[in-house]
Amino acid sequence: MKIISLFLILSQFQIYALLCSKDYLPVCANGVTYTNACMAESSGATDIKNGACEVVEKKKNKPSHVSPPKPSTCVCPMIWKPVCGVDGKTYGSSCNARCKGVPIKHQGACDKIESH
Repeated sequence: MKIISLFLILSQFQIYALLCSKDYLPVCANGVTYTNACMAESSGATDIKNGACEVVEKKKNKPSHVSPPKPSTCVCPMIWKPVCGVDGKTYGSSCNARCKGVPIKHQGACDKIESH
């Protein structure tokens, strides 16, 4: 019975994520920036606030970013809103970067200089 329930919950999550608007209205939830509130809610995020999350500077010997949690399953809308990850790679959207566990450096594609 538990296996069937888990499958139903996962299926509902995927369907809910697919029904989210593709509008870019960033929200911050649990330290992660989501494309919009619907995407945040569909991933189970709580404490949702309007606007992208702030990047907090750490001490010099520590990285200036915190990696967002890498979801066990990722469902991203098929939209092209490139972002540059802190790894210098361009991702198709903030959702794609988040699914790889890579924090976002800035909106838009990475410059060739940033690439490794």
